[in-house]
Amino acid sequence: MIVVPLAALALGLVGSTHCVAMCGGMVGLGAAARGPRLPLADAPRRTFTMTVAPHAGRLGSYALAGALAGGAGRLVAVASWQVGLELAAGVLMVGLGLFLCGLLPSFARVESLGAPLWRGLRPLGQRLLPMRTPWQALGFGALWGFLPCGLVYSALSLAVVSGSAAAGALAMLAFGAGTVPALLAVSLLLGTLQRLFGSARLRIAGGAIVTLLGAVHLTLAADKLHDPHASCHAVTAPTTAAAPRP
Repeated sequence: MIVVPLAALALGLVGSTHCVAMCGGMVGLGAAARGPRLPLADAPRRTFTMTVAPHAGRLGSYALAGALAGGAGRLVAVASWQVGLELAAGVLMVGLGLFLCGLLPSFARVESLGAPLWRGLRPLGQRLLPMRTPWQALGFGALWGFLPCGLVYSALSLAVVSGSAAAGALAMLAFGAGTVPALLAVSLLLGTLQRLFGSARLRIAGGAIVTLLGAVHLTLAADKLHDPHASCHAVTAPTTAAAPRP
């Protein structure tokens, strides 16, 4: 279903202010640790490759997590818990939006859920620095994808209700693609754009849009809760004409 990837893409785009705040340090760390410089003629190609490779690795990790979440969600859906999962996804998105607006600081606790995993992965990332090859940059990005982040967890909640592993992977790829423009901009113009995207006004605007997306998602899930068989009407409707009377 195309709605979930579009919602995930929108979440990534409007949540980019949070991405810059959370991942700006990772971007700066990668930019400062790109190994020795090549001759001037090769510099643009190397800069492009070493800038894009970490994001490719990050999106690969998102896709893997999305596939796992989508597959798990499909198993749960068999047990008729799909609507409950969609309601939970909406609540998580609304909570994130309010957090970005500065109205729900306790939401920060959600980001601590992935802290144990990140503590185990962080030493592996440090071994990849300085990044001297595209493969090191790709690996660094793959580990970066597991940085604890409430925005990522909100996107994963959409992957859970996507309906399949493939749809979950697509949703997370769409989400990751939405975050790339702002983070690439930070990579290229770190100081100026970090101040721009870190402004309170933009952060609040992004939070308001995320809250609206979550509210829409909650409304759609509530409609399904009110009429859980609505999506099955077309399937169960008779498809053959009545037999003619003799």
